[in-house]
Amino acid sequence: MRQNPHQWRGHASAVAFAAAVIALCCLAGCADDSPLSPVGTDSPLKSVMKLGDFATDTPKMSGFVVKTRPVAGTQTYIPLASPAPQPTSSVLTPDEVKAETARLNAARKAQQHEAGVKATVDGGM
Repeated sequence: MRQNPHQWRGHASAVAFAAAVIALCCLAGCADDSPLSPVGTDSPLKSVMKLGDFATDTPKMSGFVVKTRPVAGTQTYIPLASPAPQPTSSVLTPDEVKAETARLNAARKAQQHEAGVKATVDGGM
């Protein structure tokens, strides 16, 4: 027995509507699963989804998990949208550059002498 194409459209639209409602309910339930929200503040949609076993409450975290998590609001990473951190040191003056170069050359010569290597004319540069 063959069905009328209009009946198929009716069934298809009912299935599409049901799928849209389920997807919306799942998204609303997932968005409300924050561990920071107190118990009992569920949205009406999540309450209905709990009745149908489509949503659950977030279980309480174990003690060791709570102890090892960073304090809320602190960031241990650099967000992608933030400006690059500025260097903490300032630019060296020409006299400071000469003094640092002399210190490094003296350290290189001392290491070469200790190793028994003959120092080069240009200082190894």
